[in-house]
Amino acid sequence: MLGFLFIYFIGKYFYDLAGKFEKHKWGYTILAVVVYYAGTVVFLIPLFLIGNFVAPDSVEGIDDTVVGLIGIPFGILSNVLLYKFLKWKWEKEAAKVETIEDIGVIEELR
Repeated sequence: MLGFLFIYFIGKYFYDLAGKFEKHKWGYTILAVVVYYAGTVVFLIPLFLIGNFVAPDSVEGIDDTVVGLIGIPFGILSNVLLYKFLKWKWEKEAAKVETIEDIGVIEELR
């Protein structure tokens, strides 16, 4: 149930961000959910491989719920990084569009 809440809020933030910059809302919402799950998998696989080499018996007894709880911060971190990157990129693109319209206009006349 906790996972559904994360997916909802992750999707909502990316949907609002894409709407603010007039991008494809549902495309970036789906991208955010995929990045959440990919972030958990990408970070958990090396974590458990290292854990298997260090203490082979400790990894086998871990419950699936615990694995899910361990993966949550990595998925959220992946989404935060994607959110910051997209926001930075789109703000930079929006700034370029505004400056193109102002070419030839004297600062004092604005």
